[in-house]
Amino acid sequence: MRLKVARLGINLSLDDLLSYKTPKFVAIRDWKLGLFRYALMGAIFVKIAILTICVNCMHLKPVPLHGIVKATIKQPTVNDCDPLTTGCHSDFTRMRDLEYCSQYVAPSKSEEKPEKERRMSDSDAKKHVCEYFDGVRITRGRSPVPGTLFVPTRLSHVKQKVGCTPKAPDWICDTRPWVNEGGDPPDILVADVERMPINLNHAFVYEGSRGKIMTGRAGDFEASYIGNRHEEVEGNIMTNETMPVMDRIQELIMSNIKAAEKPDIIDVPDERDPASAFKSLKSTNRGDMVTVGDLLKAADPCDKFLDNKREGHGTRRHDGTIIFVTIRYSNFAKYDPFGDEPPQYTIAASLMPMVQYGVMFPTDEAAGKRVVNDVRGILFIFHVTGEMKVFDLNHLLQVFTTALVSLSMAVLLTDAVMMYCPGLPNAKYTILKFQPSQDFGKSTKVTENKLKNNKTFANAAILLDWATRREIPGINAKDNEQGKKLLGILLKFEQRLNRLDGMDEDFAVVDTGDDKEDGAATKLLEEVSDLVYPKEKK
Repeated sequence: MRLKVARLGINLSLDDLLSYKTPKFVAIRDWKLGLFRYALMGAIFVKIAILTICVNCMHLKPVPLHGIVKATIKQPTVNDCDPLTTGCHSDFTRMRDLEYCSQYVAPSKSEEKPEKERRMSDSDAKKHVCEYFDGVRITRGRSPVPGTLFVPTRLSHVKQKVGCTPKAPDWICDTRPWVNEGGDPPDILVADVERMPINLNHAFVYEGSRGKIMTGRAGDFEASYIGNRHEEVEGNIMTNETMPVMDRIQELIMSNIKAAEKPDIIDVPDERDPASAFKSLKSTNRGDMVTVGDLLKAADPCDKFLDNKREGHGTRRHDGTIIFVTIRYSNFAKYDPFGDEPPQYTIAASLMPMVQYGVMFPTDEAAGKRVVNDVRGILFIFHVTGEMKVFDLNHLLQVFTTALVSLSMAVLLTDAVMMYCPGLPNAKYTILKFQPSQDFGKSTKVTENKLKNNKTFANAAILLDWATRREIPGINAKDNEQGKKLLGILLKFEQRLNRLDGMDEDFAVVDTGDDKEDGAATKLLEEVSDLVYPKEKK
């Protein structure tokens, strides 16, 4: 069907204007190539449909999770009772048994522990007076920021008085605004700080499917605790007299590295497990309970973490340190294509590379005097993070789109094997895949001097000349029906080939109504068609 508008000079074919374009494929009749392609497609299908979607559920949309932690601490108590209730008693370790206290009393030979049960200690470490602290005194005004907990390990109280007061005419202070009153104050260590239990009460929020806000808290889900593995070593490495000193140091370092490379992943139990590496760990409906010592053990595999000497610095009990605790939630589970698995969380601790940490604040400010409290200790920073997997149709479609791109790799690899793999007719396969065209670089020069009938190539000019004269050399096609059919077949072959290689773009799509020199050939083709398929007379 043609659309003609004479006034505007429009002569369009609706078949050309609204034509449907579809890709064309070449069927290579070689079962080995077909098998190779379908094997690749099958492997890609197994990887995406089975492993990625069904097993690993990577089609679920990861949604970031946010949360907050409230950490509270108390002193060790009998049967873990609440120290604010009547009848609850503390369960501190005797100061005479704490090696870092000046009240420490070394055990007699009969009471001395076996060598492999004895922990490393610095015989020349300076000891200080210890005091017992309860949870109220521990946290008094020192943890104002949510998600943090500061646990003091050493305190000193410096008494000061007003040093000088600026006066006219210079209004300047010659000494200091405050000066110490008396000598250096003694340090006080917090006794048995490692056994103080910490309650981690944390909650989270995230955006679920269709924008629904989802929340949860620690007591509702199962948890795991990630800590460094503490393997018992036969004897104390540093006191093994049979080993050279450098070998002992190297052995100690390597044992700590191996312990860090093999972390313990422990399910948080509902009751404390005496056989566990983290004996204080347990889960309650108000959060997780763990002692300061077990959190330190999770952050660093070294024994006596707070009392080990550091080169150029004091011990961490004396100078303080920072521990970063990560609570990570996730509901990822295999074979859960709709993300229905309830979330779980893991607790992990890391040592921050800080030399010291402490706070300083004044008290008892009156009548030109004050007490400066220099408090060093452990700052615990708690961070709740994670991802929740939720089913989302748009994300699923993105995964399917990626899968289609991956499936095209099977065709690409099969084509590479077809054209380059030895033992196959590579040249034949290549020419079937990539159809060579005329050399358009040379044909542009030829078009400047076209042949008669406005044709560039000789074969096209000869056939058009025959069609115009209605004769083939030796055969008159004007009155000879067989000659006319033969000439029509030659012209049809030429037209079909032009539609493949584009050598004569005019004759490839010419119509009878076009005012071109190819009209004679087209008219002849129609006459041949009428001879083969006669039109019905009206």
